[in-house]
Amino acid sequence: SLAGTDQRSTRRVLAELCRAHLLTRRAGERYTVHDLLRAYARECASADETEQERHAALQRLLDHYLHTAYAGNALTVRVLPELDTAPERSFADYDEFLEWWDGEHASVTAVVRQTAALDFPSSPWLAHAVAFPFKLRGLLGAMKSVSTAGLHCARRLGDRPLQARLLADLADAHSFSADYESAAAHWLAAKELFDELGEDLGRFHAQWRRADPCPGVEQGRQTNDEFLFTGTNLDGADNYTILEATGHGHYVGCVLNIHNLRATTEWNWYGEGDD
Repeated sequence: SLAGTDQRSTRRVLAELCRAHLLTRRAGERYTVHDLLRAYARECASADETEQERHAALQRLLDHYLHTAYAGNALTVRVLPELDTAPERSFADYDEFLEWWDGEHASVTAVVRQTAALDFPSSPWLAHAVAFPFKLRGLLGAMKSVSTAGLHCARRLGDRPLQARLLADLADAHSFSADYESAAAHWLAAKELFDELGEDLGRFHAQWRRADPCPGVEQGRQTNDEFLFTGTNLDGADNYTILEATGHGHYVGCVLNIHNLRATTEWNWYGEGDD
């Protein structure tokens, strides 16, 4: 894609470069180059290629990764806006896509950062399209970096739908990193944009919380029956809060697990969940 030639011609050039010891082939179709040669190649590109040619080469590489990422997303339930052209390749299943992704994600990260800095319009779309495989592989730092680069580019371009989606991606990344305050801030910003755009996209929120132990009342001199079954909570103090929410939506439910710390050989409360 970068060279703008077919695979056969590209492989022939790569083989010649390997024979000249200018490239080193690694596993599969991966190639490496010495840092000095990389710097020299960059200088040659700046001197020998016009800005339009360099721009076109980057656009081809960006399009390649964007279409390939779309082909991977097509194997999931994730819905992305349609592209103007069909993906260049397909995968038998998502495992095959992830195998490709494991070898390419570092290059994808570099491409998004470079093209986003240059305000390529499709760069934020690539950032959004690769959020799911980043998250699935636990590459949360890279996911934040790529989504942030895409978000800044989308803001400069005035692309509000993409801003909303990338804010949601960043919320996911922060949530999976256990930074719930940042996640909530990004979710709220995304929701405001989605509401303004009239895109009433469904969102499912799940939270895991733990209180160990929960605040409670001391038994003191009360018998077990008195402690468990008498008395009235007049103000709700120290009740365990299951949900705090504002706005419209549907409360699906919760799973509440209780471990009784007062268990004895004579009596016990198992926490049936019917209180």
